[in-house]
Amino acid sequence: MPGFAAPGLGPGAVHCEAIHSLFLAHPDLIRVAEIEPSSGWIKAPGPEGAIRSNALTLELVAGLPQAKLVHGIGWPIGGTVCPASAALDEQKRWSDTLDAPWTSEHLSFNDSAAGPAGFLLPPAQSEAGIAVAAANIRARTAALGRPFAFETGVNYLPPRADEIPDGDYFAAVAEAADCLILLDLHNLWANARNGRGPIERVLAALPPERIVEIHLAGGMEKDGYWLDAHSGPVPPELIDLAGDFVQGLPNLGAILFEISPQFVDALGPADFLRQIESMNALWEQAGRRPSSSGPGRVRPVAGTEAPAAYEAALVRALGGPPEPGEPAAVALYRTLVASFRNGALADLLPYSLRLLARHLGEAGLEALLAAYRRSEPPPLFPADEALAFADWLRANGPRPAYLDDLLRLEGGIVRLVSEGRDGELRFRHDPSAIVGALAAGGVPKDLPEGDYCLRLGREEASEAAGAA
Repeated sequence: MPGFAAPGLGPGAVHCEAIHSLFLAHPDLIRVAEIEPSSGWIKAPGPEGAIRSNALTLELVAGLPQAKLVHGIGWPIGGTVCPASAALDEQKRWSDTLDAPWTSEHLSFNDSAAGPAGFLLPPAQSEAGIAVAAANIRARTAALGRPFAFETGVNYLPPRADEIPDGDYFAAVAEAADCLILLDLHNLWANARNGRGPIERVLAALPPERIVEIHLAGGMEKDGYWLDAHSGPVPPELIDLAGDFVQGLPNLGAILFEISPQFVDALGPADFLRQIESMNALWEQAGRRPSSSGPGRVRPVAGTEAPAAYEAALVRALGGPPEPGEPAAVALYRTLVASFRNGALADLLPYSLRLLARHLGEAGLEALLAAYRRSEPPPLFPADEALAFADWLRANGPRPAYLDDLLRLEGGIVRLVSEGRDGELRFRHDPSAIVGALAAGGVPKDLPEGDYCLRLGREEASEAAGAA
């Protein structure tokens, strides 16, 4: 989309509730808020359940003084299986309401002919993969009705001789789709650290006039890899690299810092604002020197992988047991998928898991969760994960005392919130006594049986789910 002139929005950050007050307090420093609406979306139970937004969340972010961008995090555009229109309808509504000058999503895949992956995975970097991604981007651009940028993704897999090199692949997709690029420099820096080749080679292949947005973040070490975890400050050497690179970007519209909500407290407000000051300093350097003409028309010289077969093989590998000789990155992805799925259960069924841990021990609980993951594919929404696990437990799991009551409580709250309705939950034992004993570090014992009832309105159910 060479004809698109990006408005110079400036420096900012990806928004989350934990730092909302800082956006309000420092609009002169934080000039852009990137909103990830699907992080607050709610879906009714079941594969075809309707998706809806939390209206209060949309109202909250609409009141921010910053310019807004809208970024997708669950409906990537790199694979052969793409999302239902309901998700795109919601993203369009948010983009329209917030008047985002462009919108974006990951050049990845998380679903396949073999089933869902449970994680954002790197797409097939082949001629056919370019065609798939370009067709998806053109359809997404039309559905959202505004310019579209794909995010350059992290890729923990080792480079292959039969795939198009990363930078050439990104450039070819942008040209074929005639779209914009959200350049996640930390993703590419992680790729380089993990052995996919120098980041400078990737950056040199990209068309500078298509780069409208930059993401910067911190990461962490795990199992010999550098993870794109959004877990802290941007490494100083990456700031230096960005400072040089942004000078040759003539159409840059925003430079954003990313921090995941679970790491906000560890970073702290003062260090967060120092990161934003770094984004401001980078913004002052953007476009200072004439850009090179870029690579021109990209002509990939490798890449024969059939996307559907590649996606299915990778998803099957992640869902199965370790195989002799498999790349270490496959084991890493398997671990990340397990952590992601376990996290959803810990968030929504915390006391059920705590009771199971007291009954089985931590190792026994992990073995139980692993058995569940092997038998049930990963759903996209945490609520579906929690309800599927509760159903699986009733049919396959151990039966410690009071587990049924906890599943009625926590699963019932999840269902009420997902369906957006008031409801009544009934129990054989007092659920407050069960939760109280577990919260105090003990195990509930000798509770009298009875007919206990908990009535919840929609707002109360949402508050109860949030407290969990």
